[in-house]
Amino acid sequence: MRRLFLVLFLTIAAGSFSFAQSADKVTQILETDEITYGQLGYLSACQLSLVDDSTSFVEAFTALQNAGYVGKNVSAGDKVTYKGLSGICSKTFGIRESLMYRLTSADRYAFKQLQSLGALPSTADPERTVSGYDAMGVISECIELAGQSAGSEGDK
Repeated sequence: MRRLFLVLFLTIAAGSFSFAQSADKVTQILETDEITYGQLGYLSACQLSLVDDSTSFVEAFTALQNAGYVGKNVSAGDKVTYKGLSGICSKTFGIRESLMYRLTSADRYAFKQLQSLGALPSTADPERTVSGYDAMGVISECIELAGQSAGSEGDK
């Protein structure tokens, strides 16, 4: 029970402090059973300062797609899989630990990379859709990984 409250607190804190989104949109995303690319695009585009917090999910997704973070073969209404979430998170937070991901930038290798770094459970299926709550948990882990990476680069 403690762990659930800790994860919930970290998720809300990450959503509140790391992004400039409106609370209503973050709450809507957290309560979603299957997050869409539009919703994930909103979180990512706000993090990258491509849009402001009043932007709609579709507009944020379009900005993210135009910036090259999402392929042209998906639309804002499509459901996000763990593989797709991994690709967007790796690009958004600059997590490039895997050699194969560095060479190909493929979502498949982003998934394996985040799984090996502990941001995704080892039992996660790359083709399974992601809930908003789980997506925020992965994003929180990626924020921590990006912070650790930035800290270790500053020590060099």
